[in-house]
Amino acid sequence: MKSAALFLCAFAVSSLFASPETPAPMKTDQPQEKPGDVLYSDAEKAKLMRGEIVTREVANPGGRRNGKTYDALGLVRGTVEQVFDVLADYEKYPQFMPNVETARIENSEGNTSVVEYKLGLPMGQVKRYKLSLTATREEAQASITWHKVPWPELKDSETIVETTGFWFLRPFSEKPGYLFARYHVYTDPGRIPTGLGWIVNILTKGSMPDILKNTNKRVESLYHK
Repeated sequence: MKSAALFLCAFAVSSLFASPETPAPMKTDQPQEKPGDVLYSDAEKAKLMRGEIVTREVANPGGRRNGKTYDALGLVRGTVEQVFDVLADYEKYPQFMPNVETARIENSEGNTSVVEYKLGLPMGQVKRYKLSLTATREEAQASITWHKVPWPELKDSETIVETTGFWFLRPFSEKPGYLFARYHVYTDPGRIPTGLGWIVNILTKGSMPDILKNTNKRVESLYHK
């Protein structure tokens, strides 16, 4: 999907970043976050009921030391099919997702697509990357998972080190007509020079509420006119 990062996503031109370090392989003996692992406290549930968006920092996958991982939790008015169709329409992301300037499907096989993204940031900064996204919809829930794939033509300074994540959707029983949406993303943008920490915020926690808000608006504009 186009994101996660989520949207996902974390970037700035070569003048801002030194060459990023190659990430260590994932430790497969450690449990990984899964789309269905939905947990929220009573206080967070109360916020969801009030229509608020909950953002929180969570543990990095595989015990990674670099980068950050965040959750954004919210409610979206619509059916699983409607919201899933909006999020799985990757090439339409520039129309509503924050910072996404272009999104092009390179290839698709079954329910998995490889998508090229270009993100535009303040001060004219740009980052590009490719994600492999797998979209799965069942009657009562849906998910889209992604991970970064190689793009050999890009210099290290033109892309990010790593990003993985997922969307998870299911009906929110306490509020009929609404879905619980969880947007989960890990991003390692590489080294950030002193004074430019705002870039990391834009690419991670800072943009996450807008990702959920804009998704809600997109569903509203298509299905609830």
